[in-house]
Amino acid sequence: MNEDSIQQTSVCADGKGAAHAQGVSNTPAITYKAIETSIDYFKVRLDFTYESRVDAHVEAVDEILKRFYLTRDMEVKQPKGFSNYANAYKFDEDFVICSGGELTKANGVETMLIEMKGDACDRFLRRASFAETGSEECAPELAVKAWSNVFQYLLTLPHKVTRFDIPVDSVGDLIPLEELKEKCRNKVFTTRCKRKKEEKEILEGEDEDSKTKQIIDGLGWSYVLGTRESARQLTIYDKKAESEAHGFVVNVATWIRFETRYYGEMANLMFDQLAEAYKTLDALKVQQFIVGCLSTIICFREHRLSGNNSNKAPIWGPWKELIDMGMEPQKVKLAKTVLTIKQNAVWLKGSTDRTSTRMHAVYIEDGADVDRYLLADGIAKLDKEDLAVVNAGRRDIGRPEYETVQEMQAALFQKYGLDKIPSDDVLAIFDEKIAVNVVPIKEEKQEGGKE
Repeated sequence: MNEDSIQQTSVCADGKGAAHAQGVSNTPAITYKAIETSIDYFKVRLDFTYESRVDAHVEAVDEILKRFYLTRDMEVKQPKGFSNYANAYKFDEDFVICSGGELTKANGVETMLIEMKGDACDRFLRRASFAETGSEECAPELAVKAWSNVFQYLLTLPHKVTRFDIPVDSVGDLIPLEELKEKCRNKVFTTRCKRKKEEKEILEGEDEDSKTKQIIDGLGWSYVLGTRESARQLTIYDKKAESEAHGFVVNVATWIRFETRYYGEMANLMFDQLAEAYKTLDALKVQQFIVGCLSTIICFREHRLSGNNSNKAPIWGPWKELIDMGMEPQKVKLAKTVLTIKQNAVWLKGSTDRTSTRMHAVYIEDGADVDRYLLADGIAKLDKEDLAVVNAGRRDIGRPEYETVQEMQAALFQKYGLDKIPSDDVLAIFDEKIAVNVVPIKEEKQEGGKE
């Protein structure tokens, strides 16, 4: 899965090798019970800047990047900073560093912020696994080692962790979704979260304005306990529905995510415990820590009791099974779904075929030039971020990686006979006639492997 496909530790109730099948959508759902744990979001502030020329700071930045299997050469500077920072840089896909600026000083010192969303966490473990084994299928023990390597170094630096998310996934027939919804609606649980936020039902076919909500809350259903201001939050949602909405094939009956999130001072305090669990280099101990965090926040009950007796109600059977399973040794690593080339083609067909055809109909006499412009312009816009995505895809199918953006562009131009790119004013005269004005590709000098 894009944001969480290979970083999980997991345990399967029957001990058999079951999987979220990769393939066609009519593949029968596999019946089994399993849990998976992971880190799905990580944000840390450091009391120096990415641009600092102080030797100790330069060394620290380089060492941090090294432990994430990145280098400064991979940076893509963004047009503007994020989160009130003056500057922002992207590495690989969604690994982001924000740096500098008056509004983000801490104790009078300019700072930098590292933010890793789900995709960035996933890509990190893919890079770690590929560097260690030549394969991007990251085993649980290697995932623990890679994160521990980062955490132990961060602990030596002036830092403050401001958020991290540690989900527990119920996969297969462990937690029945409809029963869980009823438990949430009727509040048949005990929780340490102070504030409850009602569930959201998000249905297919809603208008475009709902797309953001679908991504955030999970297409289908979600339930949130607590807020950012309350320092800890639990988000429960239908991960299968969300994944399928993004074009993934998920061949299990149910996939529910229980995502524990820590913010602010609570995140910084809990980070010490998280780092300690990872320091053991024991995938089971990490799994037990993450499941333990979940169990301290919420406990689903068989039924409600009045007054202050809610804690005396018996624990809901499926919930007890999930927590107990989290304490057991790992028996199998579950393969996660991936977005295949075929699925990309299906998305492309569904999202762009009519629009492209309309343009061809308008410029039917110059149809070939429409294709030429779109392809050539797309190739010219490729950057280091695209290079990272393309190389990840090429590794998946056993093909050699491109060393530079220029090498990738040259290969594409040669393949499709496009040795020139349209000039910048093509669009200005597009309505009059598809332009064929071209300029040569600008060759960029490379020094020391940089682009």
